[in-house]
Amino acid sequence: MAVYEIPAHVTFKKKISQHPDVWLAKDIAPQTFSGISTGYENLDAALPNDGWPDSGLVEITYQSMGNGELRLILPALKQLSQSQNKWIAWIDPPLIPYAPGLQSLGVDIGKILLVHTKKVKDMLWSLEKSCKSKNCSAVLAWTNRTLKFKETQRLQLAAKRGGNLVYLFHRLSHMSESSSASELRLALRPTEKSGTIKVDIKKRRRGWPTDDIPIDVSQVIDTSNNQLMDIKEKLQLWRGTRALTPLRRKSGKDHLSSNTTRKTMTGSSIRSNFFQ
Repeated sequence: MAVYEIPAHVTFKKKISQHPDVWLAKDIAPQTFSGISTGYENLDAALPNDGWPDSGLVEITYQSMGNGELRLILPALKQLSQSQNKWIAWIDPPLIPYAPGLQSLGVDIGKILLVHTKKVKDMLWSLEKSCKSKNCSAVLAWTNRTLKFKETQRLQLAAKRGGNLVYLFHRLSHMSESSSASELRLALRPTEKSGTIKVDIKKRRRGWPTDDIPIDVSQVIDTSNNQLMDIKEKLQLWRGTRALTPLRRKSGKDHLSSNTTRKTMTGSSIRSNFFQ
């Protein structure tokens, strides 16, 4: 073991500070963390990473479905789907994601993976396995109850280990004041102005909670005439396809299942022509 000798004329306080194995907090250079931009400047400015964390659990609560929770994360989904060759898993979404709409907003729908479970414990298992697989850039999940601290802790550790950004959605009434291991906890509230919501940051790393951040979620949608006509055409085509589905089933042939992988709990996707 090497012995470090300090000259006798140096005071005891200086002796400690000059020792090579001692460091002082004032000498530490501030670290800068860069995350994934939310697509909204005022929200980026309020988040510790100047955006969503690169990995970790983000809880998003809303008063009622359709409060803008998906529009809030669409810029990030667009970026991840275009920059990474990985899945974006949707676990137990309350409705079938509208593929033409997602595609029109720049999301690569070929990378969307749908998983449906029957129980909350199955959802948590699928969520944790999706993270640990390291094959997902982002994982979205919906739950109808408040998660326990140990459950959020497992998800946070799995997300960090797998390098995934995890969005956990649940209604505002299901969010208790209990502690959570999540990186962020946001609450969305509607406003009287169409297309605008207010975001309350209930929890964030390296910062205090803050409320009433206005977000114009309508800006993620291209309202040009060509774009609107394209969406209308895709919507009509999608509705026509759905109208034919009962006839196909009556004939005893399930045309959707021919190109479908229906293995939910083994980590495979539930995909259909709706996403092709």
